[in-house]
Amino acid sequence: MNQFLQNKKVALVGPSPAPVGKKQGEFIDSFDVVARVKSVTYPEKYIIDLGKRCDILYTTNPFDRVDIIKKELDIHQTERMVHKKERYENFNHLKNVKYVVCTYPKEEFFCDRFIDDFEELREADITNVRYANPDSYFKAKTETDRPNSGFSAILDILSFDLKELHIFGLDFHRSMYRGDYQNSLYSYAII
Repeated sequence: MNQFLQNKKVALVGPSPAPVGKKQGEFIDSFDVVARVKSVTYPEKYIIDLGKRCDILYTTNPFDRVDIIKKELDIHQTERMVHKKERYENFNHLKNVKYVVCTYPKEEFFCDRFIDDFEELREADITNVRYANPDSYFKAKTETDRPNSGFSAILDILSFDLKELHIFGLDFHRSMYRGDYQNSLYSYAII
């Protein structure tokens, strides 16, 4: 990944509503590398604002399809987690992604609940898999409590020798998430 990012202009796109309505999709897709937090794709109505390329996906679980919108979902349902028998059929959404990165380092005490899924993806040889940089993550954790996925993605990507980093849709929960975004099993209304 170091060679992939070396001296590149990178767009990092997250789930806040800040870029919605700004029609920056083509601009985002024009970067050398497009990294996204949790979502590989978006509903069609957001492509004009958020673009459609995804070279790097930062996520806590590669099988949690936050790009599948089911507004009626309640917190006890698990439809958005792709069941094991369906996983390989659903890898199609990752076929053009060069790297899937766990937003937490392996050394984080709760990361063990994510490792099996990332290792399963690695064994399927669909894409490259890695874990967030532990040095920058743990430094930020001691200073800020615990970085969320977007903050962790910023820390990780800045551990590489980039030319530029432009951030879209990560505002540290100043505006929460887009109204139809679902983080894990939680809808905007529940959050």
